[in-house]
Amino acid sequence: ISWVHIDDICRMYLAAIENTNMNGPYNAVSPDPITNKELIIRTAKARKKPFIPVHAPRFALKIILGEMSIEVLKSTTVDCSKIHGTGFRYLYPTFDSALNELMTGKSK
Repeated sequence: ISWVHIDDICRMYLAAIENTNMNGPYNAVSPDPITNKELIIRTAKARKKPFIPVHAPRFALKIILGEMSIEVLKSTTVDCSKIHGTGFRYLYPTFDSALNELMTGKSK
């Protein structure tokens, strides 16, 4: 999963407004993509909530969702090198740093 902290995306918008050299589309994602499983486990741990993974079999999703299952099951990692090339520096470059800030209101 490609993700980005809300503070970083707001800073990306400000950078795009202030920097006239930034043209065209930019991917608003962090440099630290993680799997959905990691996202759920780390979030549950940070919230101090138990997590028991329950996996839906691929065939069941295909039966229930039909063609939509293709979108649910595919994986995409989005590249952030273009925004990084402008000199943009993330406040929360890792999922753990972003999650910590969201849970505690404090950055590490």
